[in-house]
Amino acid sequence: MLTSEVVGVEIQYLVAINDARTFNTFKQTINTGEFKNNYEQAIDDNYDGIDVDDDIAIIDRGEGDPDEFLGEEEPTFGEIISSPFILLGIVCTIVGIIWLLFLRSTIENNYPSYLVQPNNESSGGNSVEMVPQTSSASADDTEKKKQNKQELQQAWNDSDAEVN
Repeated sequence: MLTSEVVGVEIQYLVAINDARTFNTFKQTINTGEFKNNYEQAIDDNYDGIDVDDDIAIIDRGEGDPDEFLGEEEPTFGEIISSPFILLGIVCTIVGIIWLLFLRSTIENNYPSYLVQPNNESSGGNSVEMVPQTSSASADDTEKKKQNKQELQQAWNDSDAEVN
């Protein structure tokens, strides 16, 4: 479906030039019309019936942040997980788990276990059996308790006498 209407399209180019001489040369080709002629020739060679307007302008925005124009990229999950510090942490964790699960069983345990009977051979016959402690009150302890109780009763009686 072809129409006879004229449709306009505005095309903008971003040119990043690091060298001042190259920038001056590029700016000069636009000001003299050489860029427009080369562009128009390329369009005519590739497309039929397209005309290029004369309003080609250069806008120098100076030095800028490329993230401002192109947009800042968000890091992907793959980039985050491949961070050297995260990779180091993952490797150390895996090595630690493998050591705890598989390699540690070959290490001789020097810590005593109170859940099993003592081995007379390993301690040279000087084993100690763990038994619960039972205490009985001696006559000395009973006498001290009685004396303390009497002193407290006497102090209580003295304080009551002062109040009355």
